[in-house]
Amino acid sequence: MHASVWSVEFGGVGTSGMGSYHGKASFDTFTHTRVVAQTPAWFEPFLRVRYMPYLQSEADRAAAIIMKKPDFDRAGRPVRGLAYWFGLFARLGGRGATGALLRWGLVLSAWYFGVLGKLTAVRR
Repeated sequence: MHASVWSVEFGGVGTSGMGSYHGKASFDTFTHTRVVAQTPAWFEPFLRVRYMPYLQSEADRAAAIIMKKPDFDRAGRPVRGLAYWFGLFARLGGRGATGALLRWGLVLSAWYFGVLGKLTAVRR
């Protein structure tokens, strides 16, 4: 009975039917899907090291990309080096550029008005 309904894509599994055989489901049943990766032309110089002969500078660039160390140890705890602390200071704890700019604006304006207040106090 279900074979007469074309909007239903199933037909059963094993002894209860013959699998999917309506429309696109039939096409998918009898085809082998494959993944095709297309590399954009601008990225090809970074992958140039795949083909011999390659220059030492290309090999060094590939090694620098591949040999990046993870920022966590074997237990999964984050390892925070000098770059992390410098970035945290530069962003003043903000996550994005907008938050960092607002915080730096606030710090610089507080500093400016603090210095300006001291200068006016000295002049009096």
